[in-house]
Amino acid sequence: MIVFKSLKINSTDDVELGIKRKSKLEFKLSYDDEKEIEAILVLIQGTGDDANNSFLKIIMQSLAKKYNAAIISPNYFGIHNRPQTGAKPYFDELDKKIMYELCESLNIALDEEIFQTNSPEKILEKLNIHIAYKKSKGDLKQDYAAIMHCSLDPLNDEYQNWGIMPAMDIINAILHLKKNPPFKTGGGSLRVVVSGGSYGGYLALMCAKIAPWLIDGVIDNSGSGLFSWRMIGFGKELDFKTYCGCGARIGDVHFLLSDKTFWTLDAHSAYFFSQSRSDIRYILNPTHLETLAKFNHIIFVSYHSKNDTFLAPYTEKVELFELLKKLKFDAHLHLIQDESEIDGKFIKNLEHGLGIPFKALINKEFPPLLEKIKKQKKKSREKSVSYTCYDLIYHFSEKNHKMKLEIEYYDR
Repeated sequence: MIVFKSLKINSTDDVELGIKRKSKLEFKLSYDDEKEIEAILVLIQGTGDDANNSFLKIIMQSLAKKYNAAIISPNYFGIHNRPQTGAKPYFDELDKKIMYELCESLNIALDEEIFQTNSPEKILEKLNIHIAYKKSKGDLKQDYAAIMHCSLDPLNDEYQNWGIMPAMDIINAILHLKKNPPFKTGGGSLRVVVSGGSYGGYLALMCAKIAPWLIDGVIDNSGSGLFSWRMIGFGKELDFKTYCGCGARIGDVHFLLSDKTFWTLDAHSAYFFSQSRSDIRYILNPTHLETLAKFNHIIFVSYHSKNDTFLAPYTEKVELFELLKKLKFDAHLHLIQDESEIDGKFIKNLEHGLGIPFKALINKEFPPLLEKIKKQKKKSREKSVSYTCYDLIYHFSEKNHKMKLEIEYYDR
């Protein structure tokens, strides 16, 4: 019988920012209780999706029925960061400043009370009415549109950490399942394959980076090699019109949206996003890849479009796989270069993500990947890895079946 359930466990606090976590980690699990399970397959959702949707449940159950694998999908920290997954818009202090400056330029009266007594949507509706009135009087050109900014508050009192806490959540879900398997394993070691698309693909690569002793294989579709100023939340400190996460429109008001985050570019803040914070999130870091090569049993498979030059530039993926091969990893990149490779079923377009269905990706790549993994003689290694960044050293380790992160200053 196919089992599908939701589990909640304690996971990691924010070690980088010293913030105590308030939420539990929830993840979905599906398996066939009549089979001996030989692998854990992780499906990592990208931005705008979570593990609560009914379509993903169908995919997980289908895969559990087809393979001798336990299928999990974690609602990692900050995943509910879009309106469709429950995030709510609000004005932070920088958003208010942007609003004040716009209203001053339009000679529209604005005071703090309006933020206290109206929702962001209502405020933007009122602004749209003012703009329509000014257009009717000829004070504004008919093609004028105001550009505003709001922040998005995710569910569960979470925020955008980007990369590190989400990857540690995914690893903690795997470790919990390995320690407490509710299914038969036949006494063998459970192999682990992580997979995802876009940000989910990036997180799959990050999981391999921070827990290489645990991860056996990575299936990635269009994951980026670095963090995104647009998606990390504080890009608006540079330019809110360029570095927003998403946007919408109410009449003549375009409102751009960014994730709630504590990271900042203020070098005097305890939450300063320093060079080291960037370095640890950079998958292509050559020195870090050399460290990772001590665990070069990991097998990497990736798909990417040559037309993907904005969301996740394909040049980064090409560089990554060249470095992986140089370091003796089994790594294969499917770089889709032109329309002749579009078959309408698996590869549907040349846009970011290639239109590849998640289920089809797994069905194509998981069976041969698992066979390769099973033939490997995995060396026993210490369950820890350390990465030296600009002025910090990140120590990741597995202790008592949980991920642990310790950070120390590096004397340059």
